[in-house]
Amino acid sequence: MFGTVSKQNANTRNNSEEETEFEYRRVLLSDFSCLLNDIKVIGSTARILGGGIDLSFEGRPLFMFNNVINKHIKLIEELGEHIAQFRKNNRLILEELKKEREREKREKRIDEAEKKKEEETKPERRKTRPL
Repeated sequence: MFGTVSKQNANTRNNSEEETEFEYRRVLLSDFSCLLNDIKVIGSTARILGGGIDLSFEGRPLFMFNNVINKHIKLIEELGEHIAQFRKNNRLILEELKKEREREKREKRIDEAEKKKEEETKPERRKTRPL
């Protein structure tokens, strides 16, 4: 029949990050531009949260306090959405930074292990006795 959706071909979408295939490509300048813009959006949302405390409550303090709290809750939810979008949009750069951090940690561990091995294998010096 026309206009009905088969259950086998239903438009279902799985947004799991673990199952998403990530195609590697080089990091471009446009990626850094996107990163900076996303940081600016997150920063402006967070700045609104910080500045909301300075509001006056006028003649009806409980009503205004309720409005401030509700707006802050909405902004926190928005901030969470912005952060999720930031991670999604900048996955390539974040993965590269994570790999670099892990590489540095691994090199540091290897260097420490080599130093420890050298110290353990050094022969002890003989103490000289006076004649």
